[in-house]
Amino acid sequence: MTSIRRFAPPELLTAGAGIVLLIGMLAFPWYHEADPWVVVRGGVTASSSLDHNVLGGPGGYLGVAAVVLLIVLLAELIYSRLAPPRVPHLPVAWATVELLTALAVGSLLVARTLVHLGDFGWGFYPVMCAAMVLAYGAFAMARGSSVSPVNVLAGR
Repeated sequence: MTSIRRFAPPELLTAGAGIVLLIGMLAFPWYHEADPWVVVRGGVTASSSLDHNVLGGPGGYLGVAAVVLLIVLLAELIYSRLAPPRVPHLPVAWATVELLTALAVGSLLVARTLVHLGDFGWGFYPVMCAAMVLAYGAFAMARGSSVSPVNVLAGR
């Protein structure tokens, strides 16, 4: 329980949205392709449908890149808050790197959407909402509202 107290509210929001986003990207149907009816020898027999998550279908490489960036963001976020303050010093603040990574994940999801417009499955909507919450949480952290003790010791 004490390790969760190391996270400020924007950090908890970002981590929670990131975990929900990762689960949604891998498990929820992003696209739903349906053939209304299959005609065999002049008779209508059945319908068929196919669901894709973020990784499948046209533009799946953008989904793969978004998943990889999201895993890197979550690993950095959790490691830098729970491990001893030994993160490397960068020319920019770590909060800025986290914000840019969250924005890159959102941009890749938008680009993935633009590759194939329409036929969205029900999972598209919660995934995009979680991506917006992730970006908002990262923006709140970059704005300086993240004041957990680990951040102060690490010079963030």
